[in-house]
Amino acid sequence: MARSREDLAATIAKWSKRSRRARRNGDPDAMMAILEKVYRRARRYDVSADHDFADFFGISSGPSSEYDLIDALLRVTNGHDDRRLRSRYASALKYALARKVRADDLRQFLADHGGLSGGAKRWSRWRKKLGL
Repeated sequence: MARSREDLAATIAKWSKRSRRARRNGDPDAMMAILEKVYRRARRYDVSADHDFADFFGISSGPSSEYDLIDALLRVTNGHDDRRLRSRYASALKYALARKVRADDLRQFLADHGGLSGGAKRWSRWRKKLGL
């Protein structure tokens, strides 16, 4: 189902507001909830069906488009975070995506693999295997 640009913008604004609040309050559970939403959306991404989503973020359709979507969503929802922190979030989510982790299992997967930092380190090794 196609969504209007206004719906997409409203969703992104809501996620961004929650992300800022989570960072300001130092609430790791709330931050993880935002990362789960980003991950869940990236897992559902279908290049052929989500033209409006890709156009909204300027993502090219290609083999790594789910990874591009993670970067784009984190850039607009967590733009207030520094680049290193955003990169750590993105790398951990990309590692989970590459390992085909179900969205419901994301928290446990990251906990089992050293948290966000552990996932980011594993992604840096894993992406070399994928050729990205």
